[in-house]
Amino acid sequence: MLSEIFSHLCGRGRCFVAGGEALPICQRCLGLYVGAAATALWLAVSGIWRRGLPTRSVFVAHVAMLAAGILGGLHVIDAGPPWRAACGL
Repeated sequence: MLSEIFSHLCGRGRCFVAGGEALPICQRCLGLYVGAAATALWLAVSGIWRRGLPTRSVFVAHVAMLAAGILGGLHVIDAGPPWRAACGL
């Protein structure tokens, strides 16, 4: 059932395998969903969302990960599944 739902959102080209079964989403999408959930939880608990925009260092970190993701998408670098999940995060 989950595979059918996520098939509309994810190409499922490279999935982590748990217990002999492939997860219903790819490594990059897994990073995106876990990162979004962790960020939402952190913002709700910390109350930092009331302070406005993130700091410059947070912005630079995001830009660096986006650049790394682009290089991975262009097949310039590929450090494997953990790298794709980290780029999603």
